[in-house]
Amino acid sequence: YEFLWPSFPWGLYVGALIWLSYMLMKLALNINKKVDKVLEPFKSDARRRRDIRKLQSGWLNLIGGSYWKIIPVGLIIAILLQVPFIYTFINIITFQVLGLNWFFQGILMAFYIGLLPGAIEAYTRYRTRMRYYKKIMEAKYGVRIARGMAQGG
Repeated sequence: YEFLWPSFPWGLYVGALIWLSYMLMKLALNINKKVDKVLEPFKSDARRRRDIRKLQSGWLNLIGGSYWKIIPVGLIIAILLQVPFIYTFINIITFQVLGLNWFFQGILMAFYIGLLPGAIEAYTRYRTRMRYYKKIMEAKYGVRIARGMAQGG
């Protein structure tokens, strides 16, 4: 088990950062929900529930939704770091070649594994929603324009 020593604790640190970022996002959503209820008491809860559902069904929940997931993340990172090509790639993307220490490397790795895919997922959802909205608006206003042209106005 000597191969796990340098990379397993670092993987646990990365897993803990991912879990902590998930908890902070969940806390921010709960605070936002309470502030919205005070500022806009007549607003429906549908949007608030939708935001919480998105967080619970997303990538970040999958890998950081519970504290016990820290151990599998650490173990997977430790195993992946045994492959020379992946080890070199991770050293490059975490700037170890420039002498960055393990603390900041862990923050970068948690960003790459946890937050960046979550942001890409949210953007993809937004883009899909806007595409559907655009098609609905084109159909809605296209019918109005066609009616106006048919009536001669």
